[in-house]
This record gives sequence, structure tokens and C-alpha cells, in this order.
Amino acid sequence: MTVWMSPDIPWLGNGRIGANGRPQVYTDEAIQAVLIMKVLFKLALRQARGLVSSLVKLLGLDWSVPASAPSVDDRLP
Repeated sequence: MTVWMSPDIPWLGNGRIGANGRPQVYTDEAIQAVLIMKVLFKLALRQARGLVSSLVKLLGLDWSVPASAPSVDDRLP
């Protein structure tokens, strides 16, 4: 299986607030990458996030990966 992730893919969103809701942190492409791996390998969302995170690290890209929920560290003051 070949996984291709171009460094030219817009991974992080613009951070601007739209008409409604929170600012976009990740682009739709980043979220779709995680969801495609989830469906393809029949994984739980947390497992798919870990897989994509490992792939990004193996490719040497400095990208964060969309989280399924905030981590405990993010919630602590």
C-alpha cells in the first residue's frame, strides 16, 4: 500500500472566524485524511488519529493531527 501526503497540501486552516462557530483549525483535507484511514482500516477514531500521526512523523512533516477530543493536558489550567 502506498500512502502519499504532499507537503503542499493545506493542512492547517486559516484560523479566521466564519459566520458561525469556532475558527477552523484544520482544513477539510486534514480531517478527511484521518477519516479515510478510519474507514479503510476499520479503526476507532483515536486509532486512526494515531495512525495518521505516525505516518506524518515517518514522512518527516511537522504537522499536528486533528484530535478526536481535547487531551487532559489541554484542559488543565
